[in-house]
Amino acid sequence: MKLKITKTYLRILAIIIAVIALGVIIFYYLLPIAMPTKLTSWDYQGTPMNFRADLRDADKVIVLPNDAWVRDSFTSQYLRNITIVFKNDSSDLGLVAIQAAELSYKLSTIYMKNGIGIVSQSEAEEGIPDNAIVLSAAPIQDYRNLQGTFTGVLIVLIPPSETNVTSIRASNNAVFISGKNDYEFDMATVKLLMVIMGINV
Repeated sequence: MKLKITKTYLRILAIIIAVIALGVIIFYYLLPIAMPTKLTSWDYQGTPMNFRADLRDADKVIVLPNDAWVRDSFTSQYLRNITIVFKNDSSDLGLVAIQAAELSYKLSTIYMKNGIGIVSQSEAEEGIPDNAIVLSAAPIQDYRNLQGTFTGVLIVLIPPSETNVTSIRASNNAVFISGKNDYEFDMATVKLLMVIMGINV
């Protein structure tokens, strides 16, 4: 028995193959361009750093008065102390602890990569080396009238249970990080680190 192949059959087969080929091209080549994967990692001076939020999302967080002002607060040659402060009666204390840990670890890495040592509050009691910054955390009663000093910056963590705004606001040597939900709180924390590291995405 002979198999008879008609021109119509060949055309249909060619169309099917073309559609499959087009689908493969779209799936493997064009879809990743249209829908980029999350960017949650960055190589900082040879050290890979992973973040809790997508850097592209975090980059959208508003910084007041501006990125340069905030960056200068953390790169000043006179900076000797960074204190992370938070309300310890917040219902989001676990989330605050996560942000504080992320900031502490990454700030330590950033400063050490730039030749600046990090010491804890207890180590500082024995004396602070010339090229070091004291990094500590402290509970506060409320967010009113907070201000740092020329040599000591406060990072104020304001979790979702305490705000309906996602932003980074800096005034009086205090940097207020707030997020209106868990992910946006992550975004604001990551945005502060991006500003200090000079990450542009």
